[in-house]
Amino acid sequence: MFGAKIQKKIIGLGSTIIIVMLLIFNIPVYAAERKESSEGAVEMAEEAETLDIINFTLSEAAPLAVGKPILMSAKGIGGCGNYRYKFYVLDKQSGISVFYQNFSVDNVAKWTPKRPGNYAIYVLIQDCVSGNVISSVKEFQIVKRIVVKSFKITKIKSRKVKFKIKATGYGTLRYKIAVKKVKGKQTTIKKYGKSKTKIYTFRKKGKYIIYLYVKDANGTEKIIKKSIILH
Repeated sequence: MFGAKIQKKIIGLGSTIIIVMLLIFNIPVYAAERKESSEGAVEMAEEAETLDIINFTLSEAAPLAVGKPILMSAKGIGGCGNYRYKFYVLDKQSGISVFYQNFSVDNVAKWTPKRPGNYAIYVLIQDCVSGNVISSVKEFQIVKRIVVKSFKITKIKSRKVKFKIKATGYGTLRYKIAVKKVKGKQTTIKKYGKSKTKIYTFRKKGKYIIYLYVKDANGTEKIIKKSIILH
């Protein structure tokens, strides 16, 4: 609002004195410039307060495996600077939520998949002052984990041994077998391949450590270790 002040002037007309009150308005010539500058500051403030997500990550790379915990984390920026986070996981086939963590200041959540399939992880970040919410989603596949059901080592005769493997996992599994004397170096006797059996004759008697490597279609590897004594 413009400032105003009252000035008094005395005018003499013969024997009559007239008091004239003048109302003077102070109108700054730069008012328009001030308004324009103020609007610019508001626009800059609004731009700085825009809520956004600068980080949303999973602890493991897809495809992920059943039974392996997944750590979800997110980070907000802008707004009031204080946020609340909500996470949930949706089974895309059934449309059912299989994991839910309601709004809290904790920006990390942990979920362990129980079944293979296609899933979507959602994060919602809420501005604590304005209540504005922004969201992001990651879609991924949960696959069967590698399970070695049996690894049989059978002596055929003397130092001749048969290895037989039974395992399940994601896609086509490949197997590798290596052996090592207690004080020796590890030697591969079966390179990675689809075959689940191997017959091998050891050159010397003694105690050996047997290593079974199982790799799934995703490149995930599982190692089983056993020992055998040959006479």
